[in-house]
Amino acid sequence: MNSLQKPSNFIKPALKSLLNHHRTKVGGKDPEYRRSLIKKIEFKTHSMALRKILDTLKNCTDEEMVPILENLKLLVHEYDIAINFMNVGGLELIVPFAQMDNEDIASAALSVLSAAMQGNPVVQKLVADNHVLDILLENLVDKNQKYFSSLLFTISSYLRNMPESQLHFFRDDGIFFLALIIESNDSHKLKLHSISILADLAMEIMDGSNINYQKMQLIKLFITGVQSTNVCKEITSFLNDNNNITNLDVIQLQYLIHEKIIHAMHALHKVCSREFQSNRVKIAIEKLIKNYDPQVKNTLYSKLDDELRTDIYLQLKNIYEKIVLKEKDEL
Repeated sequence: MNSLQKPSNFIKPALKSLLNHHRTKVGGKDPEYRRSLIKKIEFKTHSMALRKILDTLKNCTDEEMVPILENLKLLVHEYDIAINFMNVGGLELIVPFAQMDNEDIASAALSVLSAAMQGNPVVQKLVADNHVLDILLENLVDKNQKYFSSLLFTISSYLRNMPESQLHFFRDDGIFFLALIIESNDSHKLKLHSISILADLAMEIMDGSNINYQKMQLIKLFITGVQSTNVCKEITSFLNDNNNITNLDVIQLQYLIHEKIIHAMHALHKVCSREFQSNRVKIAIEKLIKNYDPQVKNTLYSKLDDELRTDIYLQLKNIYEKIVLKEKDEL
């Protein structure tokens, strides 16, 4: 078990031995050769570590599983190793772990999937083709916040810069899943994470570039999906202030929330224009502009650093002028 604590335990002996051999062979004079060699050795030793971890996972106890999955997560961050992981049956092995009742194991397994998909369209496509997300979304009854948090990271990795995955997600009611969290979950953290996923999708899909048939499908499905929920209203509910806040940590947290909501409003203003230009939102933003104004003393956010106040004050004014007022004028 100790040999699985760090993938580097598999790398160093083989790397040192082979590197010394080949440095002697070329006289240490070819840095390009050495770089290529090191890359090959690392891939080989990481592949050996991958196979050993997968073999161990098949026969380990529940208590041993989480640290082993954490080691696996470190390995599959590497592009080629993530593809190798898929090719040797890693997906078939890991998905059942992500469905286990033991939510520590399930969350760790989801983290492995997230790591393998990050910036790796080959793995993203294989996950989409095998309908893995459909399987994961089938039974979410009684799952805890830790599991949902891991699942949202997996969804984010699955969707980023991958139109095929986005189409699968939209057609399989993925937006309704995110909306359910935003509308009904008690955790602000999960709500904001779900909002951020939708905002990132909007930024990517509705950027106005590379318009083709697939992009038009994505735009239509995304707009229809979001507008059929209460997401737009829920986003603006975070604009409300609690005037009784005095603790600096809570004030800073409120600032971070407002920052995320401002980003979401910028990203989703074309989808949520009716809600964003409502009188309720207009009043809420006017109040925030006043409270964040660095020139006004003794406001709710006076304890914040002046630079932070100025930055979000300018962002709020920008939203107010370019989204709330402009869109209202255009009606």
